[in-house]
Amino acid sequence: KNTYFKNLRNDTGTVTMIANWSGTVTLPTWTSPTGFTCKYYTAASGGSEMGSGGATWTIPNNSSTSVTAYARCTANTYTISYTMNGGSNPSTKPTSGTYNANVQISNPANKTVTVTPNVNSSGATVGSATSGTQTFSGWTSTTTNGSPQTGSSSSNLAAWTPSTKTKNTYFKNLRNDTGTVTMIANWSGTVTLPTLTSPTGYTCKYYTAASGGSLMGSGGATWTIPNASSTAVTAFARCTVNAISNVNFTAASSSIHIAKTTTTSLTYSGVAKSITYSSNKTGVATVNSSGVVTGVGAGTATITVTLTDYANTTTTKTLTITVIKVWAENVSYSPPSGITCAGGVQCNDTQLMIDKLADMVR
Repeated sequence: KNTYFKNLRNDTGTVTMIANWSGTVTLPTWTSPTGFTCKYYTAASGGSEMGSGGATWTIPNNSSTSVTAYARCTANTYTISYTMNGGSNPSTKPTSGTYNANVQISNPANKTVTVTPNVNSSGATVGSATSGTQTFSGWTSTTTNGSPQTGSSSSNLAAWTPSTKTKNTYFKNLRNDTGTVTMIANWSGTVTLPTLTSPTGYTCKYYTAASGGSLMGSGGATWTIPNASSTAVTAFARCTVNAISNVNFTAASSSIHIAKTTTTSLTYSGVAKSITYSSNKTGVATVNSSGVVTGVGAGTATITVTLTDYANTTTTKTLTITVIKVWAENVSYSPPSGITCAGGVQCNDTQLMIDKLADMVR
């Protein structure tokens, strides 16, 4: 930027002084059409890229003082990925699409799911593996920035809600920008689970994992195959003991006479490996293996029933029996018709008197 010069040439020729410049300018703003990316260029075609609207452009050294910036737009290209959820890839599977252009995606073939049982140290007996079919129920997608369309042909497309399953094979505008859209394959189907025989006193069911996991069902049950299931599934047998619960233990009579009996009633839930009865005072009352209580001597006894399940867990329940000593006095007796007695209890028919006494004493 000096202003004095000397000896610019040694001969008689011409020297040219060249002015150099530096500077920037903010390019005019604009709004790109949906699905397109626009930039400024120095020519209507060809030329050099200047930048996006609102960007800072470095002015060329030889620029004139009047420059035209030409806006040129190109359709956005987006990426297409696939989540097949255990199914095979479709035969037509494009990996990219361009805004305002159709893409064709074929439907995948149905998948066969095989369920193989695993005893899982449960003690259960399992059957053979079974198989079921999952049919393709349609595509959904992760489109969040787009105006997607779908249809059965390239000329028959309509607006599509990406969370709604469709078996259409033509799609358009899955994204407006240059991001990624994921097409998700959805499936539906059931399979009959392998047979499963539970050990005595246990109930066994199949689960999706050796521990934790989700319940699949009992042996021979119909299992709804999850959408994201692989084609090979292991069903793990897990067994739980049929524990004793809801025990109800009652006696037909809470008091009996010596040498008399009363029955007991026992109800419960679960499966008992053994049931035993006991009396805490056998001199007052005894109880047999069927729960029948016999009065032995006057007093009160506690009768206990003990139930043991197949995990050897015991559950007990008790009841109280009072035994009454039989006695009678001042008994008046009227014999049946045809029987003559000599007053009071003096009667020739001794058996009839005994029977009357038994009826009167409670």
